[in-house]
Amino acid sequence: MEKRVITVNYVVDPAGKARLEVKPHVTQAIANDTLDFHQIDSAGTMRITFPEKELFSTKNPKFSATGKFFKGDEALSVKRVPGLADKDVKKTLFVCELLDAQGQVLFSSADPGSAGGAIEIRNG
Repeated sequence: MEKRVITVNYVVDPAGKARLEVKPHVTQAIANDTLDFHQIDSAGTMRITFPEKELFSTKNPKFSATGKFFKGDEALSVKRVPGLADKDVKKTLFVCELLDAQGQVLFSSADPGSAGGAIEIRNG
């Protein structure tokens, strides 16, 4: 079981355009690893949304209903993927957003020039 650190950074490039960076863009994880998201160099609240939320677990009871992970939530655990052979990989994407104090989206990885991230899961 390993801790996988993923950083989310909202940056403004020299041309003045805001964009989102996720590093690493693709994180490789094995079942039972933990994912630890860090927001760096930006004000606001980080929100990560996992469309395939059933592949992860956390102590936050709202996560299982919404798939939304916020700055300050405990790390996510990667679950075993049913039916996936040990050497096979299941790739799942996530969306990153920066929210203002009212909960409105300032930046999203769905915006042009930005990119969300992905988790490649192996069972063993």
